[in-house]
Amino acid sequence: MAFKSVFQTALTDVWTSAEAGAIGDKPGDLRWERDSDGMKCYKCIEYRDGDVTTAGVAGEACIYFTADGYKTSLVTSDYSAGEPAGNRQGAGILQAIITDTDRGWIQIKGFATMTINLGGTPADGDGLTCEAAGSADGSMAHALSDVSAASLFRIEAIACDESDDEIVCDFPF
Repeated sequence: MAFKSVFQTALTDVWTSAEAGAIGDKPGDLRWERDSDGMKCYKCIEYRDGDVTTAGVAGEACIYFTADGYKTSLVTSDYSAGEPAGNRQGAGILQAIITDTDRGWIQIKGFATMTINLGGTPADGDGLTCEAAGSADGSMAHALSDVSAASLFRIEAIACDESDDEIVCDFPF
């Protein structure tokens, strides 16, 4: 298996579907980078505004847009537009402001600081999920704030420093 090692875009770049051929970075591409906080993994995605037609915000979580969202790398931060509660799968942390049908990067592994408060009153070290009650659009909440099978088995991040909205991402590839 060959891995892509050179990328045309910065992690904060956003581009349209029409520009995609010239850019070369496409939904589903994975990218590993090291910074002062350690190794991180990013995934190229295509964004959907969802029902509220709100752009994705850098530093907020997103979920896969449909049941096939993982396979097609389609995401949204409008939780009401994705899969219904109980089927909602966290995708990652947006790296830029992204509007409908545009492409960009999400972080799926490693240390991250969110730009939205964590819900469900997690403590440092608690598991977080986009599925739990208290997960507002773009947020993550303590997995045990909604004691259901869906939230218990979807730990997508760990609260590292809850007071500063710092997490360690562990979203699926």
